[in-house]
Amino acid sequence: MSFNLTTSTQTESLLDAFLEDTSSLDPFEKKWVVTSGKGMRIWMKQAIAERTGISANLCFLSPEQGVWSLANLPSFENLISDRNPFSKERLAWKIRQVLPRIHQENPEAFQMLTPFITDEDPLKKIQLCWEIAAVFDEYLHYRPELLEKWAQGHGETSCRDEIWQAPLWRKISSLMPCPTLYNLIQQANFAQKAPPKLFLFYLSPLSPIHFQAFAAYASKKTLHAYLLQPTDQYWQQVLSKKEQLTKLSETTSEEDMYLELGPPLLGALGKSWQKMIFQFENIDAYDPVFKTKRNDKHDLDALGTLQKVLLEMPEQGDLEKVKYQYGDSSIQIHSCHGPLREIQILHDFLLDQFNQDPDLRPNEVLVLCPNLHKYSAVIDAVFDNPEGKEKRIPFGLCDRQWRSESRVIDTFYHLLEFAESRATARDFFTLISRPAIRDKFELKAEDLEIIRWWIEKNQIAWGFDLQHKKSLSLPAFEENTWQLGIDRLLLGFFAGEEKLQGFDHLSPFDEIEGEKVEILSKFIDVVDSLNLLHQKSSSKKLPNAWQKILEDYCIKPFFKEEEQTHQDLVEIRKSLGFLTNETEDNHDLEPLSVIRLHLERTLNEKSLFSRHLTHGVSFANLRSARGIPAKVICLLGMNG
Repeated sequence: MSFNLTTSTQTESLLDAFLEDTSSLDPFEKKWVVTSGKGMRIWMKQAIAERTGISANLCFLSPEQGVWSLANLPSFENLISDRNPFSKERLAWKIRQVLPRIHQENPEAFQMLTPFITDEDPLKKIQLCWEIAAVFDEYLHYRPELLEKWAQGHGETSCRDEIWQAPLWRKISSLMPCPTLYNLIQQANFAQKAPPKLFLFYLSPLSPIHFQAFAAYASKKTLHAYLLQPTDQYWQQVLSKKEQLTKLSETTSEEDMYLELGPPLLGALGKSWQKMIFQFENIDAYDPVFKTKRNDKHDLDALGTLQKVLLEMPEQGDLEKVKYQYGDSSIQIHSCHGPLREIQILHDFLLDQFNQDPDLRPNEVLVLCPNLHKYSAVIDAVFDNPEGKEKRIPFGLCDRQWRSESRVIDTFYHLLEFAESRATARDFFTLISRPAIRDKFELKAEDLEIIRWWIEKNQIAWGFDLQHKKSLSLPAFEENTWQLGIDRLLLGFFAGEEKLQGFDHLSPFDEIEGEKVEILSKFIDVVDSLNLLHQKSSSKKLPNAWQKILEDYCIKPFFKEEEQTHQDLVEIRKSLGFLTNETEDNHDLEPLSVIRLHLERTLNEKSLFSRHLTHGVSFANLRSARGIPAKVICLLGMNG
C-alpha cells in the first residue's frame, strides 16, 4: 500500500531508477509495466538488454488495458488479453441496435437525429452510431460523473444537443456486460486480484478516470511511477506569454502583476505535463524523487543553454542573452517550400551528421512528425532512391495502419471493394497482381501478361454478366462482360475456328494451346471465385451472418493459410468474431459496405505496426515516439 514517484529530465535516468527498484525482485517474476506507445516499449527492452545483458519477463500494457484488467479480471495472468468492455466498436453496435426503437418511442427528443435515423442508406446510420460512440467514449474518460447521473435518471438538460443523449445512454448502458469503470473503482474488491506491484513508465497525460483507477490501486498495492519533468522547481504556476498578457489585461493588483514565474516556453509547451505531475499530489504518501544529471559546463551550446534554463528556472533579471557561437548546430531550423524539399534537406542533413560523427548509428536518429501519413510517400521516394548506394540511409516508417503495412489485409479490403464495384478490367488486373492472390492461384508474372492480353483481345471491360449490369441499374447487354469473354476463350479452345451449332452469336478466340490451357483454367477460377463472392455479398444480411460468408467466399478462396499470412488473417477473424458476438440481438439487415466500415475502423484503431528503433532511422508520429532518447532528433511538418 504505497506510491513511489520518480521524475527526471532524462528518460535514461528514469530507466536507471526502474532497474534499481526491480533489482530485488525474483528474476522469474513477471513485471507489469504500463506505458504509452509501442516505441517506448521497444526502447525499454533494448536499453535493459544493453545494460543488464538480458530483457525478460516484462509484460507491457497500455493504460486502457491496465485499468480494465485491474477492474474485472479474476486472474491477472490473463492481463494482456483483456479489452475495454466499453470500446467504441461495442458502443457503436449497441447504439445501432437501440437507436431506431428509442427514436420511435420519443421522436421529439431525438428530432435532431431524425434525418439520419430515417435515411435509407445503412452506411450513414452506422457512421452516425460511430460518431455518437466517440462522444460517449470521451464522456467515459472525462465526464464519468455526468454519465452516472444520466444512468440514475438525473442531470438531464433541455439543451437541444444533449436532450437525447441521456435516454440513449440509459438504454445502451443496460446492455453492457459490466458497470462502467467509474462504478468499478468505487467497489471494495477493485484491484484485489491485481499483481502486487505495478510500474507506470513514461505515460502520456492520463484521463481523469484512468488516473482515479491507478490511484485506487495505489491505495491497496504498490505503485511505482516514472515520469519526465523538465525541472525540479515548483512550476505549476508558470504561464505562457499569451496567458501572461491575458492576466495582465484582467488585473490591477500588484500581487497579481508578478507573473514572471519561469520561462514562458515551459508554460506554453508543458501544460499537459503540469496537469499530469500535479494530479499525483492528491495521492497519499506523495513524496516525489527527482533524478537528473546536471550539466555544469560554462560553454554550453544553444540546446544545452535552453535545457539549463528550463531546469533551473532563473529569475527574469538573471537571464543572460545567449550569443550565437560559430559552428553551433545543436538547434537548426530549416524553412522549406514543400514536403518534398523538407525530406530532401533532411536526407542531406543526416548524411552530414553521419559524416561528422562516425560513431553515430541510424537507429540513434529519430524523426518525429504530427502527420506522418502526409509524408510517408515522399519519405519512401527520397530515402529509397538516393543518388548512390553509398548514400542510402536505412529507415523505418512507424505507426502505419494495417492497410498501409499488411499486404494481406490490404488485399482483403480490395476484395470487398471489388465485390461491390462494377468489376472493371483495370481493377481485376490490379487485384490478381497482388502477391497473396498470385500465391493462392500460382500465377507467375508471365501468366499475368497473357491474361492481360486475353482481356484486351476479347474487349472485356466491366460487369460479370448481364444480371450484374442490371443490378447496377445500367443498360443490360452482354458485350464487354467477363462471362462473354470467357465464353469466347472456351469456344476457341474447344472448337478452334470451326462454327458450332447454337453458338452463332459467339466469335471464338482460338489462340489458346499448349501450356496456356493451364493459365486459362486459373484465370477462370479467379473470375468464378470473384463472381461468387459478388453474388453472396450483394444482398443485405444480419450482421452476425457475415462472418461465415466472408470466411467461405473471401478468405478461404483467396488466401493461403501459411506462416506469412497467419497473423494478418487472425486479426481479420478477430474483428469478424467480435462483430458476430456483439450483434446477436441486432435484427436489422446490413449491406457489405457497413461490414467494411466496421472492419476498417476496428483494425485501424486497434492495430498499428511498429518499426521503432529496428529499421535504422525511425520516422514516427509525435505521440508514439515522445520521450524516446536519441542522439539526433528531427521534426517534420511543424508549420501546421
